[in-house]
Order: sequence, then C-alpha cells, then structure tokens
Amino acid sequence: ARLRERLRDGAANGGSGLGLATDVASTSSSLTAAEMDMDVAALRERLRLRDQVVELLKRDLATRDEANEGELARLEDIGEGLRRSIADGEARNAALARELETRPTDQTVASLEARVRTLQALVDSRDLGEEGVPGGGDV
Repeated sequence: ARLRERLRDGAANGGSGLGLATDVASTSSSLTAAEMDMDVAALRERLRLRDQVVELLKRDLATRDEANEGELARLEDIGEGLRRSIADGEARNAALARELETRPTDQTVASLEARVRTLQALVDSRDLGEEGVPGGGDV
C-alpha cells in the first residue's frame, strides 16, 4: 500500500516521465530498508490471515460434507422405506383385484337370487302337493 502511494505521489509530483518502470525504480530506491521490511511484514500478515481463513473454510466444508453425507444416507433410507411401502401397496391392490375378479357381479347375484326363489317356490309347491295326497309323504 505504501509502495502504491509512493508511486502515485512520484507520478503526481513530476515523476521522471520516462514511464512506469523508471518511476518504480526511482520510487523503490527511495524506500528505506525499514519501510520495505514493514511492507513485507504487512504482506506476510495478510498472507497468514488469508491462510487462516482458508483453513477455516476447509474445516467448514468438511463439516458440511459430513452433514450432507449423513443427510443423504437418511434420505436414502426413507426412500427405500417408501419404495417398500409402494411395493406392498401394489401387492395388496393386485390381491384385491384378483379377489374382485372372482366375485360375482350384481347381475349374476340377481340371476342367482331369481333361481333360488324359483327353486324355493318349486320346493314349496311340491311340499304342498305331498301333504294333500294320502300316503304321499313316504315317496
């Protein structure tokens, strides 16, 4: 930052006008060793802080990755349970469909009821006819 300020100040205060490289050379030669050491120390501090941030971000990423893996495993278990539930439901539906296919329709039931009434009427009339005939009960 100080180097940039000196470069800017040198150019604004009538730098040599020979171009940036010449201005940088003249400005850097005017920096004392102590100032250069301070700039290096500041850069090292910034680098150290950046490395700390990188390490924190790496740890945070690792923690999040672990959490995501756990969540993925949990969701896969839920998904497997749901797939089993769906398969069980489909099997029950198939069994009910087979059962319904074997059941008589309303029309079949009505037809069978009519036949039962007819047969019951025939049995009743036969029973009545046998009661009126002497010795007809032993036939």
